[in-house]
Amino acid sequence: ANDGTVEISSSGTGLLLSSVITGAGTVNAANGSRLTISGNNNAFTGAWDFQTGSHGTVSLDSPFGTGSSVNVDGTLLIDRKTLPVTGGYHWYNDLSGEGTVEVNLSAINDKFGFDSGMSFGAASAFTGTLKLGQGTYELDGSSSANTQALSRAVLESLEGNKTVVMSGSGANALGGVVLNGGTLDFVSASAAGGINVLVNDHITMVASGGEFVVKGGNVAIDASMLGGIDTSMNTTANLLIQDDEGSGIKLLETQEGKTYREGTADLVVVDTHTGNPIDISGTGTDFDINSGSEKMATGTYNFGVTLGEKWDNSGVQIKQNDGLYITYKLVQVDILAGKTLVFDNENLTGDASDFNALI
Repeated sequence: ANDGTVEISSSGTGLLLSSVITGAGTVNAANGSRLTISGNNNAFTGAWDFQTGSHGTVSLDSPFGTGSSVNVDGTLLIDRKTLPVTGGYHWYNDLSGEGTVEVNLSAINDKFGFDSGMSFGAASAFTGTLKLGQGTYELDGSSSANTQALSRAVLESLEGNKTVVMSGSGANALGGVVLNGGTLDFVSASAAGGINVLVNDHITMVASGGEFVVKGGNVAIDASMLGGIDTSMNTTANLLIQDDEGSGIKLLETQEGKTYREGTADLVVVDTHTGNPIDISGTGTDFDINSGSEKMATGTYNFGVTLGEKWDNSGVQIKQNDGLYITYKLVQVDILAGKTLVFDNENLTGDASDFNALI
């Protein structure tokens, strides 16, 4: 490319760019174009620009040249699963844009990450979305490239992804998080801090004002931490409230009202060591659900995930969603034969307007 510009405008099955590119110019993938980059471009020190509506695909290491910059306003797919190409993938380039970078590696334990020698500072130029499919991504604190790169961007964890909040990482400040079938793994989370206290190694979107959106997936912890969670129950509250609140351990924080659940999406608590659901069959507590003096059902409290809402005993909401918690909450209702249990959501808002426990 020397110091000039290569303009790519291709559609349909797209263009395979297998030739070697050198120089310090610019490669533009125009709106609507599809491009697969397979050449060895290590000597290129210019700029790549994936414009809005474009789609680029790479699979090999350092396809852009380690000294080049990459702007993504369209979509860039790092695909090592289809071929497949084994091993992890390191990103070496300055990254900017408001588009989407998608990552799919050949195995869940393969790691994607931004090179440790990179420094994005507190104001990364990338404000789009990093969509993480199969593979592992590690958040290792405010000075790490993996955290800095997403300080103004959204991390979306898809099925097959494991995003790990590393031990000793402290506060990992991101622009937003979407849990969409993947796993958020809090390997060092502990109940030692007390009730509803943020764990030492956590994710935060308070400074960025970003959102945490739950579409489904897993929350991984060490099973031993459950022993430190308060198991008291508020069985006098509306049943629709009891399945959404409880005293527990806070793993992720947002500003109040910036945590959302899409529909009835729920999360599964799994063991960080095995990836399997934690066996809580022996930790439940049953109580009677009565109408007047007549027993209508049996309720069961156990460990689960809540998003930080609180209501008073009259059903008035006193705190909106502000993060991710592991709590002791209502998880199941068994209605007695021949009985009718009434759920009253009048004047209730937020998650309390629906019922997520098993019936």
